[in-house]
Amino acid sequence: MPAGNWPVLLLQRGYREAWQDLSALVADTGLSATEPAAVHGGSAIGAHRLHEPIPAA
Repeated sequence: MPAGNWPVLLLQRGYREAWQDLSALVADTGLSATEPAAVHGGSAIGAHRLHEPIPAA
């Protein structure tokens, strides 16, 4: 999960520039066509179990 330091990152770069830099970094890694999706959020969705329904209160 890139940009785990997002608030700190934004002290030096604007949102657009930071996202472009991170996207370029991911693109330069030689990942397969589906792996960037995991880097750009899929890992966080799985780690935080966001795909699971929210239990009723």
